[in-house]
Amino acid sequence: MHKAGKRPLSITVRVVLFVALTISICLFFVQQLLLSSVEHHFIEQDADELAVILHAVEHTLTTAQDGQQQPAQTLAKAVSGHHGVYYQVMDSQNRLLYRNADVDLSLLAANTPASADYNAKTIHHWQLDGKAYRGVFSRLTTADQHYKVIAAIDISFHTHFLAQLQRSLGLILLGSALLTLLAAWLAVHQGLNPLRGLSEQMRDIQTSKLDIRLSPGEVPTELRHMVQSFNLMLDRLEQGFTKLSHFS
Repeated sequence: MHKAGKRPLSITVRVVLFVALTISICLFFVQQLLLSSVEHHFIEQDADELAVILHAVEHTLTTAQDGQQQPAQTLAKAVSGHHGVYYQVMDSQNRLLYRNADVDLSLLAANTPASADYNAKTIHHWQLDGKAYRGVFSRLTTADQHYKVIAAIDISFHTHFLAQLQRSLGLILLGSALLTLLAAWLAVHQGLNPLRGLSEQMRDIQTSKLDIRLSPGEVPTELRHMVQSFNLMLDRLEQGFTKLSHFS
């Protein structure tokens, strides 16, 4: 005995699954694109702020040296009006000259080489005590003095915002996907109405009504070939019954 073959999926299920797969892929890429754009904006914003900090520290060190002042006296006023910004200045012997917070930034930059240039490649992402920082470790030279400056920005707000945005986008895109799937199911269901109507007409044709033919012009183009084939089958059946009745 042959085992019954597995029943194939219905047209509706196939179409809905295909739409679901397509929508999921598209929405995933949309979500990643939006998150990447926002994160890139934050990185550019932080890069500009770090550049301002380095420039302010360099200007302060130069001014202090020209005025025969101690750097520690003037560095406290080097940067103002910036929230969540930390900077630390050391001399060429790594002796601390000034830092504006209790955070020891040298721990952040312990494995980071100091760079003489400032660009996107010299910006680093650091973690310390459960907080995230974006910063730079630079070498500054003013006249005959060499300094090392570590500047960092607390990006905990950025990471928290991105996490919330990801959750919100996920819910919005999930809702959009469900609505789209519902619309796809309704579209397929309505699109199959002509096929269901055609099936009912075929079912109503009995052996006593073999002279009835379906009209190809009353069905969608996709079903016209089926109607023509069905009418051809009726022609053959009618001819067979006619020959059989003549023989009898």
